[in-house]
Amino acid sequence: MEILNACVELSAKMLLETRKEIAYPLLLLFKKSLNEASVPLDWRSANVTPIFKKGTRSSMENYRPVSLTSLICKVFESIIRDIVVEYLESNQ
Repeated sequence: MEILNACVELSAKMLLETRKEIAYPLLLLFKKSLNEASVPLDWRSANVTPIFKKGTRSSMENYRPVSLTSLICKVFESIIRDIVVEYLESNQ
């Protein structure tokens, strides 16, 4: 799963620019994840960053946490969601 760890750090721009080259390797990673019924830990971890809302910047209450998660995991989740929704809609 070392390759999976490297995928966590890919930027959105890099994913778009290399989408044709990485589509098949990502397919293999997604299949492996489904076959093993597990999601890599790196895909489940998040970088929590404080985002300023309003008011005084020195007050902690004026910030909200935002979780930055793996783009690869978001793509995977989106594919799974679409398949499940399509199945549910076609089978009521």
